[in-house]
Amino acid sequence: MTLFIQIKPDGITEEIKQNANILELNSFSHRMAFLSNEMVSRGFFSDSNLAQISAGTDQLPLLTWPFLDFFKSIDIEKNRLIELGSGNSTLWFAKNFKNVISYETNREWYEQIMNKAPHNCLIKQINESELILCNIEYNETDWMLIDFAGRRSQFIFNMLKRNLLPAIVILDNSDWYRRGASLLHSKGYIEIPFFGFKSGQMHLSCTSIFTKEISKFKIKTNTFQAPKHCQMLKNNSWDLISD
Repeated sequence: MTLFIQIKPDGITEEIKQNANILELNSFSHRMAFLSNEMVSRGFFSDSNLAQISAGTDQLPLLTWPFLDFFKSIDIEKNRLIELGSGNSTLWFAKNFKNVISYETNREWYEQIMNKAPHNCLIKQINESELILCNIEYNETDWMLIDFAGRRSQFIFNMLKRNLLPAIVILDNSDWYRRGASLLHSKGYIEIPFFGFKSGQMHLSCTSIFTKEISKFKIKTNTFQAPKHCQMLKNNSWDLISD
């Protein structure tokens, strides 16, 4: 906040300077408090690791917040998700999809998620080389989340050779895997990028959705999912309509 005062330079007192600094400091403090509240509510300061999962701490998936906000508006309760790389996302997506099949290469992560998985979630351990070769089961109506620690672009290359294409592909860190993204483009997929923050990470990232048809998305009707700190105005005169 900047304070403008119409006064001669030699008439600016020390008291006026101090008051201006206080106003700027208060404004900055309010902004920082808002940012802190939003970050805490999104789990920004929480770790997404095995200890956190073992403790049963509720945490958002390590996907960008704009993607997660958009995801809340999609009706996927009749769809199945094939997830490559288990974690908080496995438990979170199990609450939204009809079924989740998650492939995990790390034995420790596999055991932790197995202990937490709900009835509609199947966790499978797989060798990393087998995963990269796309030796997994899926069909053309499935959603697929590619989020494992490894050569994701090579996996996409091998998947596309099978000529069995998922209905929707979610590629996390798509800003790191542009060769993989280009391969999906070459097969007619349209990319919708969601840049933004992730919980616990101190850099911006991108989670992208790839689809051949925008009509594949079934938007929830009469549902508006506003983030926690969105300002919803009551009796908003700007929103009025008159004949």
